[in-house]
Amino acid sequence: MKLRFLAKVLTFNVVVILLIYLVNQDVAARNAYASVLSFAPSTSNSILTHTLTLTGRGTVLRSPPTLDWFQLLLLIAVAADAYTLWGYFKR
Repeated sequence: MKLRFLAKVLTFNVVVILLIYLVNQDVAARNAYASVLSFAPSTSNSILTHTLTLTGRGTVLRSPPTLDWFQLLLLIAVAADAYTLWGYFKR
């Protein structure tokens, strides 16, 4: 029983970690592309929101606030782990 529970928790956490890695690669690709276009990327984060600002060539481009996938995935992982541990210790 313990082994099955541990496998379930670890599998979910590995999937979330892989998703966070993919989000990180996407953000790095966007920053690299902005640099190729001679823009300096900068970001600002708030609770579950993310804004990208590109500055260069006399222009400032701001994206609208979007969902911050890092924070959302971390929140999902913490909530899922807390729920599974609560269920495990409740028995």
